[in-house]
Amino acid sequence: QTIPELVNWAREREFSLNLPTERLAFLLAIAIYNNERIDGEMLETDLVDIFRHISNAFDQSAETISTRANNAINELVKQRFLNRFSSEFTEGLSIYRLTPLGV
Repeated sequence: QTIPELVNWAREREFSLNLPTERLAFLLAIAIYNNERIDGEMLETDLVDIFRHISNAFDQSAETISTRANNAINELVKQRFLNRFSSEFTEGLSIYRLTPLGV
C-alpha cells in the first residue's frame, strides 16, 4: 500500500493510539514474531511467551506474568491491534492475528 492509502485507511476508521511503552514494545515484538510465521496466526501461549520477554526487559515481576499478559492481550484486542478468534482445529483455544493497524 502507498502512504496516502494507509493515511486514508487510518482516517476512515478513526484509529487512535494509546499505548504505554511496555505495550508498544509488546506490540513491536508481536509484529516481529508474526513476520516469521507463515500463516500469520499465533496462539495465546505464543503471546504470553513474548510478553514474558518484554516483562523481563522491563524488570517486572515474574509472579504476575500470566495476569498481566492476559490484560495486555485483551487491551491490544480492544484497541484493534489484534483479532481474536477460535477454530475447530485448535480445540477451543484462541487464535490471534495482527490487524492491519497492528502490522
